[in-house]
Amino acid sequence: MLLKLQYKLKSGHTDLRADVRRIVQKLPDPFQKLPFCFWIVLTALLVWRMVKFIGEAVGNLPKWIALFLFVALLSYIALWINGIEVTFSKELMSRGEFKKVVQVIFENAESISITSLVMLYFQETLARKAQRHYEVTQVLDIASSGGSPTSYARFIALQNLNKDGFPLRGLDVPGANLEGIQLPSANLSGANLREANLLRANLREANLKEAKLSEAKLTGADLKRANLRQAILRGAKLEDASLQAANLYQANLEKANLWGANLEGANLEGAKLLDANLEKANLRGATLKEAQWKDARLCQTTLPDGTISDRDCPGLN
Repeated sequence: MLLKLQYKLKSGHTDLRADVRRIVQKLPDPFQKLPFCFWIVLTALLVWRMVKFIGEAVGNLPKWIALFLFVALLSYIALWINGIEVTFSKELMSRGEFKKVVQVIFENAESISITSLVMLYFQETLARKAQRHYEVTQVLDIASSGGSPTSYARFIALQNLNKDGFPLRGLDVPGANLEGIQLPSANLSGANLREANLLRANLREANLKEAKLSEAKLTGADLKRANLRQAILRGAKLEDASLQAANLYQANLEKANLWGANLEGANLEGAKLLDANLEKANLRGATLKEAQWKDARLCQTTLPDGTISDRDCPGLN
C-alpha cells in the first residue's frame, strides 16, 4: 500500500505532493531546510498516533465491531491510493468496478491485517488497564474499610495508579502510613491525608489543591513545584521539607513546623503562618504578599530578600 502511494505521488496521479510542497514553503526557512527523512519520520509518528487514537476511541466497542470499522476504513484508504472512487451506487457493478475493488482489497490484505492487529493491541491494552485499575481500587477500598494505617497493598496500589496516570483526587486515607511513597505529579486535589505518615514522600509537582494535610508527617518530603493552593496544613510536620517554587497560595500553615524547610521561590501569598515554626527555613525569593506570618517563629531564617532573621532566637534579643 505504501509503495503504491509513493508511486502515485511520483507519477503525478495526485496533487498531494504539490500540496505538501506548498505547505512546507509557508513554513519558516529552518523547517524548509530539514531533510526528507525528517518528514518521513514525522509522518510515521502521526500515523502511529492516529492508529493509537482510533484504538482508544473504539476501546469500549465490541471487538468484532471495532475490527469491522477499522478494516472498512483501511480498505477505503487502499482504494483511494489506487484511484478507485467507491460511490456505492448501482453503476459500481455495471462498470465492472466491483472486481477492481475486491482485487485491491486482497492485494493489500497483509497491510490491512497488520494495522488492524496493532489497533486491537491498543484496545486490549486499554481493557487490561481498566481491569487493573478496578482491581487496584478494590484493594484501596478493602484497606480503607479495614482501618489499618499500614497496608503494603494500598502503598503499591497508589503508586501503580499514579504511574498509569490515574487521578487520585478525593483520596480518603486519613492516618495512613505512606512513608517514602513515590507519587510525583500525582493528582491528589481534595484528598484527605490528615495525620498521614508521608515521611520522605516524593510528591514533586503533585496537585494537592485543597488537600487536607492537618497534622500530617511530611518531614523530608519532596514537594518541589507542588500545587498546595488552599491546602490545609495546620499543625503539619514539614521539617527539612523541599518546597522550592511550591504554590501555597492561601494555604493554612498555622502551627506548622517548617524547621529547616526550603521554601525558596515559593508562593505564600495570603497564606496563614500564625504560630508556625520557620526556624532555619529558607524563604529566599518567596512571595509573602498578604501572608499572615508576623507571629511565626523566626530564628536563623532566610527572608525573601536574602537577609537572616534571628528575631525569636533565645538569648539573642
